[in-house]
Amino acid sequence: RASRVRILAVTLVSARPIVAPMARLVARQALAITTVFDWQEVGYQHDLWLVIRSDGDPSALARAIAGMKGVHAVLRVMDPYDLLVHVLMPDQDGLVGFLATQLAGTPGLGDVETAVTLRVIKYAITLARLPIGSSRFDFPNPQIELDDLDHATLSALAQDGRQSNRQIARDLSVSEGTIRSRIRRLESAGMLRICGQLNAQFTGPSVTRAITRVRTNPALAESIGRSAADLPGINMITMLTGSPN
Repeated sequence: RASRVRILAVTLVSARPIVAPMARLVARQALAITTVFDWQEVGYQHDLWLVIRSDGDPSALARAIAGMKGVHAVLRVMDPYDLLVHVLMPDQDGLVGFLATQLAGTPGLGDVETAVTLRVIKYAITLARLPIGSSRFDFPNPQIELDDLDHATLSALAQDGRQSNRQIARDLSVSEGTIRSRIRRLESAGMLRICGQLNAQFTGPSVTRAITRVRTNPALAESIGRSAADLPGINMITMLTGSPN
């Protein structure tokens, strides 16, 4: 977590103007300081992208898919397709099971195109649906073993990453040093990062997002992706199986 002193060093302003605007943004649910996780470090080794055309009500289909185990994100998109879905699974059997059991037969499901991620070149998503509620995170195979205190700490940070270690310790009836060591352990394992997430409804033009699928020579795909990663407005680039890639 960036301290106020660190923010001060970057912005060259006093600490008071930093705290007040941040508090106002959080109060308006325009900003949340929360947790993000490296999905590979917590045990998700495969991620799948689905481009779906609905045979019925796209909103109803989106809600049904969003409730399925392993679904990370569901986005409504414009014609010729209706939904873009991101699925995380710990193994190949999970991917097959999702497609053959969970997804197949869903009312309103039309044509589906699938692609498996080969490499994530850039992932810098800073938009989320706020407020963020309490949750126990279901990690299939984390790099380090998590106990109930770890889960309680993660849940507290997810709801409000601005909380001090002292406040979390007080709420969980443990020492501040215990919380500090638990957070440091999770961060050192590469599992946890605390950052800001914006409510898309409050961010003006960035409410509109474009998903672009590019077909290119597979031998050049990674170099093209890394060059595109430096362009303004690019939040995510992945290399995929199939075409587009």
